[in-house]
Order: sequence, then structure tokens, then C-alpha cells
Amino acid sequence: MSQHHDFEEELHVLPPPPSVHIPTGEKLTRLCTEEVMGYSKHLAYPTRAPQLWIKYGCSVLRNEVPAQMMAYHGLQQLQSPVRVPKVYYTCRYMHVSYIVMEYIPGKTMGQLLKEHPTRKQDICNLVAFGLQELLRIPVPPDARPAGIDGGAIRHPLFDDSTAPLDYQNVSELDTSKRGNPWIRITRQSTPAKNLAYEPMVFCYGDIWPENFILDLDRRLVTIIDFAIASILPSSFAKHALRSVKIDVNLDELVKVPTTDGVDNFGALCSAQVCMVQGAGSFAPCGRRILGRPKVPSTIPPPLDGW
Repeated sequence: MSQHHDFEEELHVLPPPPSVHIPTGEKLTRLCTEEVMGYSKHLAYPTRAPQLWIKYGCSVLRNEVPAQMMAYHGLQQLQSPVRVPKVYYTCRYMHVSYIVMEYIPGKTMGQLLKEHPTRKQDICNLVAFGLQELLRIPVPPDARPAGIDGGAIRHPLFDDSTAPLDYQNVSELDTSKRGNPWIRITRQSTPAKNLAYEPMVFCYGDIWPENFILDLDRRLVTIIDFAIASILPSSFAKHALRSVKIDVNLDELVKVPTTDGVDNFGALCSAQVCMVQGAGSFAPCGRRILGRPKVPSTIPPPLDGW
């Protein structure tokens, strides 16, 4: 007799094509047997002629599914040629989360840079176009700085890519506020200010060469891995572009929307230097600055409405 599993957070997100069969939660636990401590794992399924990409692990974040679906629907609304895989099904069993999504064939930016070094500019231009399109995704006018799931901000500026507090409005992010303990400790010479005047954008933070699947001949780009994505002022998007670990300044290829006279890119870079030098001391300080304690977040139900 087969063992019954109690799965949590089961969600059927988008319907698959008629020819695609989505494994049950029980089958996922049998398929995904590789050790999942630490980084997430992935699996193409079926092995021959794969139709699905399965991502799983204890480090898979709740923010990923709503962020990926916001990107998918937003790009569809814009009629953009940039692709984001459809998410079909997600669930959690014990400490492991599973995301079943559309399989996208192709080679990543990292692979192509190694195989075709003479086409480096073409490769980077195509990735930059994909990132530019993400910045066009409509953001609600009353959106606050937060992860797409409504939880803590996810951005490479912060330790472990997670903000120490929840923020109810953009003004709470300003480090120019008098009495801010972070400023007193770091003596930051260029505090962030007037962030509320910057455009709010869909900020994709995990700019890593393996997260872009490219078809150079057809000029197509697919973007994956949306765990580190948030709604943030545009300076955060520019900072994420500069944080990429390749020898190309993507921020020079992507035009981030700005407001005349307001630019906090330098302030964010200055803050990150301080955090890297003293991440341990930042944590207790961060818990005292403006904001709200983090609360447990769940995937919002209206995914199909994004």
C-alpha cells in the first residue's frame, strides 16, 4: 500500500497543455531524491523529450511563484517577446518545496559566453533587452516596497538578500532620516533620500548568467529564477544591475527609469560596502531602524489575476 503524504501549500497555478501531464505530489517526492540541503535542485522531466522543469529544495522561497507569475502575466500584457516559464503546480512536503513549470530548451548566457566569446556583445545586449522589458511591467500605483508575495524585500543589497524589516511605505527606506541608528554607526556620507520620488519598478535581483536562456539566432531570451524579486524604487534596480558577477556593466545597457534630480544609486552602493564589512553588526542595528517586524507571509491567492 502506498504511503499517504500530507502536502502543504498546494496550488495549481496555470493549466498545462493537454499533452502535458503534471506529476502528483507523491510522484514528485519519488522523482526528486537528490539531497536538498543548501541550494535548490532541479530536474527535467521526463528524461527523454522533457516537457517540465521541476525545482525543489528547502531553500526554495515563497516569493518565487508569485514573482514569476507577475513577470509572466506582465510581459504577456505588454506583448513582449521576452519569455518567462509558466508555473503549473507548487506544493510543500515537510521542509521541501516543489515548483513544476514549463520546460524551456536552450543554452544559458553563461554557456554561450564560454562557447562564443566573439559574440559577447550580442549575448549581453539580448540579456539587457530582457531586463529592460521586466522594468516595463506595470506596478500598482499604491505599491509599497516589498517582495512580490507581500513579505520582506528581496534584493542583493541586504544580507542573505532579505531586508531585516517590513516597510509600509517608501519613505521608511530613506536613510537620511534624523536619528537613524544605521547612519550613526556607519557615518554614511551619502544617505539615500527622496526615494519616494523615484518610479516604483518590478526589480529582478538575481542577475546571474545561468538565469538567462538565449536563442541568439532568433533573438529570444527567457528569464528564470524569480526568488529575489521585489517592488522597489528604481535605484534598487540599477544597483542590482551593477551587482552582477560578470565583467560587463549591464547598468550601461539597461535604461532604468528615473526622476530628474533624484538618484540614490551611490547611496545604495555606499550602504552595501558598510554591510559587507560588518554584516554581524548590521543585524541588530537593522532591527531598530524605521519599519515593521517581519511577519510570516503566504502566497497570495489571486495568482491567476496577475
